Amino acid sequence: MSQEPRTKRSSTTTRARAALLLSLPLAGCAEPTAPKCNVAVAKLAEPEYVLVEYRMGGEFQKPPTVEVRPTPKYDEARSKMKAAAIRFPDSCLNASASQASGVAQQTQTILQTTCGVYLSEMEKALATAGFKVFSWDALYKLEKEKNVSTYNAGKQLGADVVFVFNSLEAGNVDGGSSVQTKYRFFVSDERGTAGPPKPLDETTRASFKGVVQAVMGGKKRPAVLALASVIDATAVLTESGESVWFYRRATTMPVKEAQGMKFLFGRLPPERWRVLSPDIPEPVAPVAQPSFSSEDTEESSEKSGVDQFRALKLELIRTGAAEFVSAFQKGKS
Repeated sequence: MSQEPRTKRSSTTTRARAALLLSLPLAGCAEPTAPKCNVAVAKLAEPEYVLVEYRMGGEFQKPPTVEVRPTPKYDEARSKMKAAAIRFPDSCLNASASQASGVAQQTQTILQTTCGVYLSEMEKALATAGFKVFSWDALYKLEKEKNVSTYNAGKQLGADVVFVFNSLEAGNVDGGSSVQTKYRFFVSDERGTAGPPKPLDETTRASFKGVVQAVMGGKKRPAVLALASVIDATAVLTESGESVWFYRRATTMPVKEAQGMKFLFGRLPPERWRVLSPDIPEPVAPVAQPSFSSEDTEESSEKSGVDQFRALKLELIRTGAAEFVSAFQKGKS
């Protein structure tokens, strides 16, 4: 999970040693060459290091939650359903074009962008599984032109089943003032290598956290912490209009731009701890300094109106579409 420090090892090591050596006591040995005096200095010169890893954001990498509820009628008719049509969610009529296409263009209609991008993935998944698929656009037009119900429109097209989507969406999990933060403490060396967990008393931990918070307080919080998708659908038989199968799948995934930073502290016992990396002048000021961790990333300045996560959202829907069709064909809850 952790990556190697980005700054040069030599400069980090030199800075760490230099900072600690400056705190060595210069008094206390009248005869520096005396054996006992040399032993005492050697013991005092053994530095101690702690690496503090800071992460912002919750645990978003979780398995998808899936709910499937079949009915006895579904079990009876499942093998006979060979042709399908799709009805998009009503919420698509009120959504903005930029949510799926990534670019807000008022000249584009919602049926050509938001719904078209995601519903086409559903159509592809159904066709790949062997279904004859009638376009969601054809179903909607017939429904409106002849003023008939969704399942009747599907029946007139020749579909055995209409998948009515109550929700088909992919969106952002935004960062905010309530974002979770996590601290981890490790035994380390002058290079900032993470070793085993370091037990610390609450006073020391609070002191380390104070330094981290002073630095991170000046950094911009990530606008997006994760992406989430929801697929919620009902299978309706066109012959009778009966709802026979219910499905819901929700999933989240963290974005690569999750914010984190590492801090290296050192001391010569029993002296006080000093922050060695990032190189922050004392007293610590609430300004952002680069760390030696590649996990410390800044948001790139994207062109206004462009969704930089649109490809990832589409992949969430594509994966969900394949699992949706598979679940329908298997007939298992």
